[in-house]
Amino acid sequence: RWLNCRLPRFLSVGSVLFASMGAGVLLNTTTADAAERVVLTYGPFERYLIIDELKTLAETGEASTGIQFLSAVSGQEVSALQDVFTQEIRLNLRFLDRTLNALPGEYALFQAGTVIHTPSRRANIQAMRAALVLSASDDNYVSLLEILENYPTQDVYLDGPQLLQDVRAVSEFVDS
Repeated sequence: RWLNCRLPRFLSVGSVLFASMGAGVLLNTTTADAAERVVLTYGPFERYLIIDELKTLAETGEASTGIQFLSAVSGQEVSALQDVFTQEIRLNLRFLDRTLNALPGEYALFQAGTVIHTPSRRANIQAMRAALVLSASDDNYVSLLEILENYPTQDVYLDGPQLLQDVRAVSEFVDS
């Protein structure tokens, strides 16, 4: 019940996140600060990708064997995958903070948690909120790669078919 209480105005997501991260470090020194691996699920297939593989794809377009696997099972060209992971969206940190703590923002975080989620599928909303805030905090831009890099668990799960469906829907919306 105490999780559902409203925070005083002087507390923001950032301050609560910072305090939570500090408490996590004090209580458990083995907790990961950010994701190291992406566990890509694509139907019955599951493949681990190291975050550095995605960074290499983003920076050079070079595809590791894991990226090539993703390309093969998704039917997407490597360059299209590079675009999916690097496409940036401008999100003002103050707006993001307010929106993610309101009911519509909670719903959006819940929906995003069906695509990107924790290994246990618990605390997806909190993990996604943290990843978004951390991603936008330095430049007010967010990309899928940044979200994955800033996800607060060692392994982050990514539902490949749902991601591709969502990317197609957004692309159709933007193109119309």
